[in-house]
Amino acid sequence: MSEFKFSYFSIPAGDETAFGFPNGVKVYFQKDGNFVAYKPGGVAVAATASNSEGADLTLIFQEDGNLVVYSHGKALWASDTGGVAKGADLVIKDSSPYMQIVGKDGKVFYTANEK
Repeated sequence: MSEFKFSYFSIPAGDETAFGFPNGVKVYFQKDGNFVAYKPGGVAVAATASNSEGADLTLIFQEDGNLVVYSHGKALWASDTGGVAKGADLVIKDSSPYMQIVGKDGKVFYTANEK
């Protein structure tokens, strides 16, 4: 199993791969505001369901533990983990569960919807 861990994270929406793993799993922050993990062949396996309409979308994992989609500084979607997950990490893996917010003690505060 491979994983990326972030205590802070910011990425603009677009078509390029945000992360790729040796097993072929790729994770994108799409132009529609959804953060999605795909298996090889383009099969979506996990998503934040953060579809948001707006220009200049940015996904930010904040220091307070909240994962938020912003458009021009306005929050359009959030994981609602701000404060309760302070000090946690955004963990992105190449296998299920693909995207989680996890505390230093291993407590899971958020898991992206899996398909």
